[in-house]
Amino acid sequence: MIGEKQGELGNKEAMLAIFTEVYDSAKTITNSSQLNPELEDLERKIAIIKAGGEIPFRGVDTEIHSEANQEERLNQLKDRLNTSQVSNSDKNEILFEIAGLYSDKEQYDKALEYAARINNPDRLATIQGLIAKGQAKSSQTTARTTFATAIHLAQGYQQYELAFLQASELVNIAELQINKRLDQIDSNIVMIAHNLAKSINILWQQVNILARVAEVLAKVEKDEDAREIFDHAIQIAQKIERQKERVYSFKFIALAQARIKYFSSACQTADKIEFPWTKSEVIEKIAKLQAESGQREEAQKTLFNDSQMPLSMSEGNRFIEGRRINIICTEAVLESVINYEASQEKLNNLLKFARESGKQRDVNLLTIVTAFVEIGSIPTAFKIIDEMDDAWEQVRALWVITCEQYQKQEQVTTLNAILKCKEKIDNEKQRMESHNIVAYVQILAGLGEQAVSTTKAILTERNRQIPQIASHFVYTGDRSNFKKILIPCAYYMDAAYNMCEYLAQLYPEQASSVARVIIERI
Repeated sequence: MIGEKQGELGNKEAMLAIFTEVYDSAKTITNSSQLNPELEDLERKIAIIKAGGEIPFRGVDTEIHSEANQEERLNQLKDRLNTSQVSNSDKNEILFEIAGLYSDKEQYDKALEYAARINNPDRLATIQGLIAKGQAKSSQTTARTTFATAIHLAQGYQQYELAFLQASELVNIAELQINKRLDQIDSNIVMIAHNLAKSINILWQQVNILARVAEVLAKVEKDEDAREIFDHAIQIAQKIERQKERVYSFKFIALAQARIKYFSSACQTADKIEFPWTKSEVIEKIAKLQAESGQREEAQKTLFNDSQMPLSMSEGNRFIEGRRINIICTEAVLESVINYEASQEKLNNLLKFARESGKQRDVNLLTIVTAFVEIGSIPTAFKIIDEMDDAWEQVRALWVITCEQYQKQEQVTTLNAILKCKEKIDNEKQRMESHNIVAYVQILAGLGEQAVSTTKAILTERNRQIPQIASHFVYTGDRSNFKKILIPCAYYMDAAYNMCEYLAQLYPEQASSVARVIIERI
């Protein structure tokens, strides 16, 4: 937990503030006379800190006590570490646990050796702090060096700037006020978010907030201000040196412009995207938004312009007769409103090509499955999924069907198929991602308690994945199960701020109060 980590590194004031904030939020939301063990645990920790005491840190696997169990666990982790399918994020967690186990065994040189291989400054800082504490208890003089390294890493690492997290949640609350048609939007919230954006040093994060502020302003008919901020965001995006971050920034701006029907500007921004396939995907989404707003002819023109873009070999076998498959599929979906049979014929012809498209076969089939689902032909989509060889692509395709079934208020029938496909996935990262999708489907199928249990199987990137699951509880209005995964999100600063947004959505009458709490922390 962030609070516990602060305590490990000697920052008791920060630890007390974080524990208190989590406790106050959880207490307000729970609003129950029933005993809550996790809240009681927080109460106990707050009392200990105020009394000047020390809080024992809970390691990753506190159940592993005996030497025999430790040795067995070490061998299991080392075997897993040496498999070729382990993702970088999983590798970091395995190395973290190995280092922790060696530290428990007081083999500190071994612990530091494995810790040095961790390619995540935040996790490295945490394990360095734990090793240093163990060294200090063993009266090793090297503890001071290890501890100093941990403090340096902890202070230097920040995946998201605090100003970005705060501004992001303020914009979320402003959007909520608009969407829920609560009182008039609090312009002060938007102004604070805009000012926070100016203080963000990581450029792609600054672009993200500026684009979102502009989007909110456009929704309340402040078009001149919105366009000015969009222009500013584009200027900043052009200064970003890392290509991937630059591409992401232009994509984010273009889609924000499209959502508020600035379609011409959105297409111009999309044209700045340097990755051909990413540009094509953005153009496709812009065209769909145009069609949804009734501008069907303009949508067709947007798709035609995309077809004039030169193809790149980096896109692989994802185009036919000089045209990208995703664009052809989108055209077919738009055409289905006027001529359903012609749309089906176009997709069936495309299906014949996709079956022979080599390494890209299942990726192409997924694109076609999505199109068949969008035109309402779910039985055909199921048949195509049965043809797929890649279990991960099957899971993704079944998730597309799940969303459509839920939106049409039909019974969700995909869970068992997804569970079977998940078991066939070899890639570690994809297996972990599939846990997310299983949880999403369980939520939409009305099995919220099972989804809560599924979150316990998620071992990596919990700061990102648990809030995503929480967002689906918000989507279905499941307050009871949402509360059950609220406290685990307090382990991560970015997750905690994400949960502020979801709290405001579940309890819109308290949105202003949530915003006030965030503003007070700035």
